[in-house]
Amino acid sequence: MGVKFARSDKESMFRPYTDTFEARLTGRLKKSLQLCGDFRGLSVLDIGCSSGWLEHAAIAAGARQVCALDLNRKALCTARGQAPGAWYLQASATHLPLLSCSVDLVTAFEVLEHIPRGAEQRMLREIHRVLRPGGKLILSTPASRIWSRILDSAWYFGHRHYQPEYIFSILVGCGFKVDLMLLRGGFYELFSMVGLYVFKWIFRSEIPFKTWFDVKRDDEYLKRNDGIATIFAIAIKS
Repeated sequence: MGVKFARSDKESMFRPYTDTFEARLTGRLKKSLQLCGDFRGLSVLDIGCSSGWLEHAAIAAGARQVCALDLNRKALCTARGQAPGAWYLQASATHLPLLSCSVDLVTAFEVLEHIPRGAEQRMLREIHRVLRPGGKLILSTPASRIWSRILDSAWYFGHRHYQPEYIFSILVGCGFKVDLMLLRGGFYELFSMVGLYVFKWIFRSEIPFKTWFDVKRDDEYLKRNDGIATIFAIAIKS
């Protein structure tokens, strides 16, 4: 795939938080890239580009064209610094400024839960519109499990979690054929996300023992065949 998962062996108690590709490439993101497969020659639309980790990986792996979309101008600036070879747009996921049937692959990792409540189908129909026949949508979103909700501090303020059955039904309802659905990520993922909220926003640092947590999260996403944290889905425009 053209992406190396390398880490430094050095660990300190507190390290400054950074949005670099290497720092953010943990278990969930590695699983996301694994599901994307071969980027070579593809036209890719990444909805909710965040720090630009997917743009970085797709360009390095030989994607023909990468378009990154986000509503947050700061996120777009960060992503552009990580992957200057992509094309960046400040736009809504429910009104995609792209031509119909113009994209081979759409990714929407941890996006669905952030759009306005009730707009999920509108977003999926827009994605269906811009995909070429046979094109793929790959998405992830928080799973609605009791521990994943309890340990998500943002859930108490409206951060949505979904049942896999609901994700399946709205994908089919919007014209997709669901090719794969997975649940991955466990308690190491959930506890490290609690730490991320605290240390990123209060101390501006990485969580303590980040490298140790990253190894555990990698195991949860890449080696185990079950989970409680994240729903992944691959859907095809038939």
